[in-house]
Amino acid sequence: MKIHTKENNAESEKHLRLYRKHFTRDAANVCYLLVSKEYLTVKGCILNGTSGHLPRRILDIKEFGIDVSDKWVKLNNGKRFKVYYMTPEQIKAAKKLLTKKK
Repeated sequence: MKIHTKENNAESEKHLRLYRKHFTRDAANVCYLLVSKEYLTVKGCILNGTSGHLPRRILDIKEFGIDVSDKWVKLNNGKRFKVYYMTPEQIKAAKKLLTKKK
């Protein structure tokens, strides 16, 4: 799985060049968890070391051609957070696509 190739400013571009392998590994790990029927949140991914920036990795996965669902969850205190997941149909399509692109 390849991640995005271009950033919008020189500093970010330098950061991307330095850490491309790390970001690619993170995107692959996130994709594996989603295909394994996991529900992912930013906080959960940071705490377990999966990814430091889940929304960017989700976008990388989507740009690769894999569909990912999300929904907002509202807590009793009114705060909200987003959960990312895959439906059974999305998992089937992702597995098919990942098999083709190997």
